[in-house]
Amino acid sequence: MTATFRLYSDGNYFPRAKRSGFGGYIKNQMDEIIAEVSEEIKDKQYIQNFELLGIIRGLQIAQAKGIKNIISHCDDKTTAMRLKTIFEEGDFPIPQYGKPELYRQI
Repeated sequence: MTATFRLYSDGNYFPRAKRSGFGGYIKNQMDEIIAEVSEEIKDKQYIQNFELLGIIRGLQIAQAKGIKNIISHCDDKTTAMRLKTIFEEGDFPIPQYGKPELYRQI
């Protein structure tokens, strides 16, 4: 049986501070953090998509580590529900500020 890992990610936009970014970490089946990531984003085209960027980067790290089974945890309900719809129904209309290429990467 293949081990299941957990990805916890988050994205934030702080317009007053003119700073934005995402981060996250991966835990193994023993609840130990095995990888972490944190990145600042300066490109405003991703303002509505920081949550997605956190998930993508976490999945990229997992893939590089050879992880085959992972559960992604995201604190943004809208993002989580959109992704759930995509995986269950195969497609859905991308929101106005959404980046279709990011959804496809996930």
